Amino acid sequence: MKGKHISGQSVLLYLEEGRYVYQAEYGSGAAKDLEIAKNLAMLESFPPSNRQGALLDWTWKVIE
Repeated sequence: MKGKHISGQSVLLYLEEGRYVYQAEYGSGAAKDLEIAKNLAMLESFPPSNRQGALLDWTWKVIE
């Protein structure tokens, strides 16, 4: 699954061993719940000093 912010930032999520793994510009990690993994990925797409509004204006697509 790929997420894209209107600013051009993007994140990648994929299922691995029952966990949703995410890769973002400022961090990576995993969560058992897809929505939690999405939110963490969106936050870690922006620098810690500029995360206000990071959870807004995202679109998501399932990629194969």
